[in-house]
Amino acid sequence: MESKKNDRQDNKPRMELLPLYSPAIEELCRVYEAGIEKYGRDTWQNLEDGYDRYQGAMLRHLAAHQSGEDRDKETGCLHLAQVIFNSIAMCHCYITQIKQKDYETTK
Repeated sequence: MESKKNDRQDNKPRMELLPLYSPAIEELCRVYEAGIEKYGRDTWQNLEDGYDRYQGAMLRHLAAHQSGEDRDKETGCLHLAQVIFNSIAMCHCYITQIKQKDYETTK
């Protein structure tokens, strides 16, 4: 009997391509940990006006990085990792709060 799996044919996302052992992913995890300490676990997902607020935070961290500041003074996290987190949070808010219906029909 031949083995079959349709994940490529079904156009499923290739999660195995995420670079889980990258130092960038480790730094991103530190941002999530700092968020848990400050706000609690998973509270970022339903923030009111989340898209706009995460966009503002992303731009502030990017500006801090561009000005030569490596790490956030409050959390000790890399500003670039904060940029990544805020970009993910913006994407989450965009999909779940702003374009939920459109996203569901195009998946």
